[in-house]
Amino acid sequence: MKFKSLFCLLIILINLQDALASNDRFEIILDSVEKVLSNQDPVKAMKNTKLLMQLADTDYRKCQVLFFQAKLLRQNGIKNESIRLLLEADKLADKLEDHIWKARINGFLSTLYRESQLFEESQKHLHIAIQASKKINDENEKNKFLGNLSQERAYNALDKKESLEAIKYLKEADNYFSKLDSTNIDRNFFLATNAELISRSYFYEAKYEEALYYLKSSLKYLKNSRQDKSALEGFIKNGMGLSYFKMGKYDLAFKNFTDADSIARISQFSNLKQEVYQSFISYYDYFGDHDKSEIYHDLSKKIEETNQAYNHKTTKELLENLYENQAYLKREYQFKVAVATIFSLVFALTLFTFFYIKRKREKDTLQRQLLELKTQVLLNSLNPHFIFNILNLIDYFFYKKDYGKAQETLFKFGDLLRNVLDKSQDKFISIQDEAKLLDLFLSLEQSRKRDLFTYHIQIGEEINNESIYVPVLITQPIVENALKHGIMNLESGKGGKIDINFNIQNNSLVITIRDNGIGLQKSKELKKLNQSTDNRKHIGIDLTRKRLALLSEDSQMTMESPPEGGTLVSIKIPVIYKNVHYT
Repeated sequence: MKFKSLFCLLIILINLQDALASNDRFEIILDSVEKVLSNQDPVKAMKNTKLLMQLADTDYRKCQVLFFQAKLLRQNGIKNESIRLLLEADKLADKLEDHIWKARINGFLSTLYRESQLFEESQKHLHIAIQASKKINDENEKNKFLGNLSQERAYNALDKKESLEAIKYLKEADNYFSKLDSTNIDRNFFLATNAELISRSYFYEAKYEEALYYLKSSLKYLKNSRQDKSALEGFIKNGMGLSYFKMGKYDLAFKNFTDADSIARISQFSNLKQEVYQSFISYYDYFGDHDKSEIYHDLSKKIEETNQAYNHKTTKELLENLYENQAYLKREYQFKVAVATIFSLVFALTLFTFFYIKRKREKDTLQRQLLELKTQVLLNSLNPHFIFNILNLIDYFFYKKDYGKAQETLFKFGDLLRNVLDKSQDKFISIQDEAKLLDLFLSLEQSRKRDLFTYHIQIGEEINNESIYVPVLITQPIVENALKHGIMNLESGKGGKIDINFNIQNNSLVITIRDNGIGLQKSKELKKLNQSTDNRKHIGIDLTRKRLALLSEDSQMTMESPPEGGTLVSIKIPVIYKNVHYT
């Protein structure tokens, strides 16, 4: 008995040792990639997050990894994917009820949405972050977050060119940072960065004396901080140079520009270099020394070209590594979903079959397939309005004893559902698959509407339709809208036509959906006349616009009524290749 107890204790100690080793390993790797690799080699840092995610045995650690991945992507300009990861992390923060993570994540989301010019979303997440910060028990952490969020409010004001409003928020931040206990937090560095931001706001207001005062304060704080060798000193010196230049003190301006240039060369911080080079360009242009101005023009252009090449390569590699890192998580998730789905379907189908057999004992094979298909549709909640219309059409063919037409429609419907379900986990599908889904959808609608319209789907010869991808079902709401509000309202009741074209123009994919229906104006008049309560049109169109906005800043959708009549909808998105997906 004694031996058995000792053996159990040994097993517990071994497991505890393994757990502690795993914890230490997670912290060591995370600390390494955050402090070293994130700046020196972001691609290698992203590769290391695969191991971090495998070691992340709690929601808290998963939150840490997702947040770090989002930071890596943002610093390399990949904002949409960064937002997606942060929204995942935000769900974990809700589960954890962790106010610090809630404030951190939503503050970051506010910044990303602001940088993406989605100001309503930015304000929403900023409000959430502020409320979460106020609930933090640790006064030091609370003041740090409230100070950072006041800075974010200042950035919002600066985007609106409201410099005085920005100064108000930055002075609020100054008040919060002044309360920090410097034992564990570098208070002076927070105050230094904030003073530098205040100086910029005064500079925009052409108040150069005030700007200079805060720059000198910022430099003093920085010298007393633990990061006195930071590149921030270069920004401060450059700001002082610009202030002196505007005040006509050109010798002092040149001296500070030169100091900033030295710091930029040591730090190798490209943003600082660009600011300093622009300052020298303005300085030499003012004195008419165009030869020296041209030297800094060339240096600035070289940095820009180098950054573009590096960013393009890094962006591709980061995304490839991110999707590779998440592959095992996706497989694990799909397995759990598959098991849950199988149990749910088995239970639902068993229950349905019981009542089905009780009500109707004699059905032929085709009718049984139809009912099973209805069950699958109900369980998956796929486009109920369209689906029930098709199911009613199949019932109608049964009623008319047109079993050939019923079978043909059923097979098409089944093919459409299988394709939709297969692609439901994907964000992007090939143009070939998108065209196939549209063809199945339109051919079913054509059958239901007794050949009221014809349609044509054209893919440009310049497109490799297997390697170029589009957001899944991005065109379907537009096509459905063209049918419902354009073609179906034709006075003739026939002769409707829909043309869908995929082409590449100026390095963008352009999708056009043209119909010869009643046009936008008449459609609006009919809706107003009938006092329609159907808002599905707006939901479909609004959802498509939001998807395009999150895809990229260059994506857009336009709707117009051309002179020849009907409606023309154009969707413009970046060309997305198979192995380089966006959000």
